[in-house]
Amino acid sequence: MRKEMIKFEEINEEIILFDCYGSLLTEKQQEIFSLYYHENYSFGEISDIMGITRQGAHEQLKKARTTLDYFESKLGIAKKFQENEKAMDRINVLLEDMKKNVNDRDGIFSDIEKVKKIIGKLSK
Repeated sequence: MRKEMIKFEEINEEIILFDCYGSLLTEKQQEIFSLYYHENYSFGEISDIMGITRQGAHEQLKKARTTLDYFESKLGIAKKFQENEKAMDRINVLLEDMKKNVNDRDGIFSDIEKVKKIIGKLSK
């Protein structure tokens, strides 16, 4: 189960990187990436579709991953996106807490300050 969770997290990370930088890959790399990650095709199936060897499909995907990692290391867009998603989730939790505790004035003011702090970090 743990191994499957790690695999899922790795796949999710690759897809986020592709969403951010996929247009910077070659058309062939984009297609192979999509077939592998989005359509869940094997390298054998991809090689049949693309008219390349299984090894060629594997190498193209490996190059695509390297390129995506390179752009992320230089630009950090995916990391910032994920940080923003977590911040928005935290804000939503705080807002739900405020709704539940509408009579707790001090608690609401405390949550408002937390929201303001999170928004301040987002704007940097």
